[in-house]
Amino acid sequence: MLSLATHPLYQDFKPNYVEDISKMYTDVFTRMVQETKGSFTCFMGGGFGSVELGLPSWVRDFSQARPLGVVAIEERRIRYVTLYQASLKQPLEPLWNENRELHYRGTYGEIVKTVGLNISTPNTVFREVFSQWLDLCKEVMGTCEPKVLRKMFLRIICGDVCKTLDGGPEFRRAKDTDFPEDDWDRLIDGDIYGLDSQTYGWGLTFGVTGRCLFTTCSGKMGLCHPNTLPGDEVWVMSGIQVPFVLRPLDSADAGCAARYSFLGDCFLNGIMDGELGEKEKSAERPIVMV
Repeated sequence: MLSLATHPLYQDFKPNYVEDISKMYTDVFTRMVQETKGSFTCFMGGGFGSVELGLPSWVRDFSQARPLGVVAIEERRIRYVTLYQASLKQPLEPLWNENRELHYRGTYGEIVKTVGLNISTPNTVFREVFSQWLDLCKEVMGTCEPKVLRKMFLRIICGDVCKTLDGGPEFRRAKDTDFPEDDWDRLIDGDIYGLDSQTYGWGLTFGVTGRCLFTTCSGKMGLCHPNTLPGDEVWVMSGIQVPFVLRPLDSADAGCAARYSFLGDCFLNGIMDGELGEKEKSAERPIVMV
């Protein structure tokens, strides 16, 4: 596969089949980070946090066989990452050391409270998943009023994105009028394949494929990768368009950066357009991903 990589960063890389595979994967992924110039696009999608090969959490496990449909949707999310702007700052250059620690700066956002059922398992029963997700939405919003719930629930599970029908980019940010009532019962019954792709069917696929609905302690809702657990934290990295979920490993000593395990990107309604950076008490802090 590396023979297809044309960037000069890979020209001197030669696979060593007697070398530790963890070291080799880390070397390759470090070059990918350099190639993307700190945009963090190579950190989007699944395959992180593997413990099988002794990899750092921030290095993708290239040995994982992942469903082609999920990978295709993740590639779409990368292409349309500019629909969001979670950070209003300029990206930084990531730094790593001989201990395979990745150093960066970010703004702490939220603590994960609840993670819903996984929709990416082969035997997913969509009706059960959406029923549980809707219950979480009712709990967060404190209401059972259908119109209010429908609008928020659909916006969340579509990642606030809708398919463009009148030319231009394939996807755009959603509007309230993109979520008609006609397909609501079909969706809640789990008949996602019967949804009209000309309405929110494509947005739903874009949003939920390979992800779970989650809630935060402050009452926000979003979509995350299934390896997320209650107590994990949502962070906005400097200059990066989408937030990420990190797992705290220890408390930082005075003047030292906190250490985290990297889990992956997420969608969290209410912080996707720079809102976190506008808060007076929000300040970037150094973090270390191990």
